[in-house]
Amino acid sequence: MPELSAARIRVVVCEDDDDLRDILLVGLPDFGMAAWGVSSAEALETFFAAREADILVLDLGLPGEDGFSAARRLRQERPALGILMLTARGQVEDRVRGLAGGADLYFVKPVDLRELAGAIKSLHRRLSQRPAAEAPVAPWRLDRAGSVVFSPSGTPISLTASEFRVLVRLMAEPGKTFKHDDLLGLLGWDADAGSKHRLEALVSRLRKKAKEACPGEAFPLRARHGEGYAFLSTSNLRA
Repeated sequence: MPELSAARIRVVVCEDDDDLRDILLVGLPDFGMAAWGVSSAEALETFFAAREADILVLDLGLPGEDGFSAARRLRQERPALGILMLTARGQVEDRVRGLAGGADLYFVKPVDLRELAGAIKSLHRRLSQRPAAEAPVAPWRLDRAGSVVFSPSGTPISLTASEFRVLVRLMAEPGKTFKHDDLLGLLGWDADAGSKHRLEALVSRLRKKAKEACPGEAFPLRARHGEGYAFLSTSNLRA
């Protein structure tokens, strides 16, 4: 019989092995958990743009961005998220790297579902006992009149005309991927390889500018490999 819980633990499983992901998605609800599944770090970003989770079960050998990189980034962006690595890599060096890079727990496949569920509950219980944040994190804000984007702490970042036009489009629909050609058209640039490189350089400069202005705040402009770009944050656009 499935366990009943007034507040179900929300678990997202990032695993590119379809069979294993399905096993976890079918089995974890029997332990009183709500579970969702994605197959890559890029898909995980889309998930978090739409909803929240308490615990992430993360594979390391993912297509595109690997689990080590994703864990480091998510630890900075989502400090309250519990990260449990579940991987076939059992070397001590991998364990140390995973735990040092942001994981709370590290499990080597195969693992008994009961043990995994117990670890998730224990981790969630520990995280729930942390002091609550004093205030919710503010969104990134774009000031149309001044062509400035403000970080959650209020740090202003001045934008060029091209940077501003790109951010207006991306921040209007957080989490949505805008294809390269759509953004090139927005900028009035030809849809060719040279213009695509110009767009990549624009995004790179914008990220560098944000990092230098507010190094402690992750700038949530993400590249979707082979597709385009998305702004993965709640955002306010001011007239």
